[in-house]
Amino acid sequence: MSDKIIKILYYIIHPEEKLDQVVEYKQVSSLFKAHSLEPFLWYAKKLGLVICTSEEEKEINFLHQTSIYRTMVQEEEYKFIKKELSKAEIAFLPLKGFIIRDCYPSIDMRNMADVDILVQIKELKKIKTIMKSLNYDLVKQGGNHDVYQKKPCMNVEIHRDMIDESIEFSNYYKDIWKKIEIKENGSECFLKDEDNYLFIIAHSAKHYYAGGIGVRFVLDIYFYLKKYKSLDREYIDKELEKLNLKEYEKRIFNLANGWFDKETLTVDDAVVGDYILSSGIYGRIDNAVQAAIANDDSSKSIKSLKRKYFFKKAFPSFKEMKRKYPSLKIWFLLLPFYYMHRIIKAIFKGNAIEEVKQLNKVDEVKIKSQKNIKEKTK
Repeated sequence: MSDKIIKILYYIIHPEEKLDQVVEYKQVSSLFKAHSLEPFLWYAKKLGLVICTSEEEKEINFLHQTSIYRTMVQEEEYKFIKKELSKAEIAFLPLKGFIIRDCYPSIDMRNMADVDILVQIKELKKIKTIMKSLNYDLVKQGGNHDVYQKKPCMNVEIHRDMIDESIEFSNYYKDIWKKIEIKENGSECFLKDEDNYLFIIAHSAKHYYAGGIGVRFVLDIYFYLKKYKSLDREYIDKELEKLNLKEYEKRIFNLANGWFDKETLTVDDAVVGDYILSSGIYGRIDNAVQAAIANDDSSKSIKSLKRKYFFKKAFPSFKEMKRKYPSLKIWFLLLPFYYMHRIIKAIFKGNAIEEVKQLNKVDEVKIKSQKNIKEKTK
């Protein structure tokens, strides 16, 4: 059934071609939602690619209108944020969704949960004051980004790093400000098209190796490459070597062209594609648990690796805890209390219980399967 989502997306992208057999809405709606592709259901209905009841049509229209509303709010709010940051002469770089969304045929096609903005660490205090003046609440501080929220639907992530330092290829982005340029008449910054592409690849790879990615990530690559057709491939390949993501990019590139332009896919491409189709937008908990254990290079038994995984999740290193809880840089004696806070929070959210369940299910067959999938991109 999962291949139907690719078929429908193909015919939305190529409306001049006709689908030989329409699909029932109920057969694919959950898949589109799992991959955060709800807006495409409206285009599928418009083109007659899905058949639906009157109630299902109401749901499709509601999802589409919600997407348009959220997009409009995000665009307007970003203008306010941009204006205030520029007034304060704070250099900032919009990331991810804001760059990618403009590559789609219509911006309402691309859902965006967060507005992601990169700034320099020295500016975080000023930004906190600015966001408060714009009626945003700081709901999370520390780690790779601070999170600000504002009703009804704004979620802004102020990043201090492009990629969290716990990720293998984060070192590549330590000096990213040397590549960033400021636009005229303000403080808004930009990266050249090739570097934006590299970051889209790196960001998707972060999620892929942590637990999987959804179809939308591949669709992002497809539309980005359609808009920017003259990228410097020599530069991209050289930088992919530094990131150790050349094989990964090759698979995602092949899938983008294979799924949405019907170019030939290899067996290895198809294996990666099946993994993505089964993952949902940001992967699954079972994949994340299996991937973490499979990535451990030690020769310990599965039982020992499970214990190691559990301890690492429950008690991250002091360095990681300082990033998550900045107050530990001064009040380091609070570390045991923050560990307890993490554990209690995870239990009440249900995350810890679900992870323990998935941890108990891990066996050698699943680890071998996980390693086989990851080998296709190494």
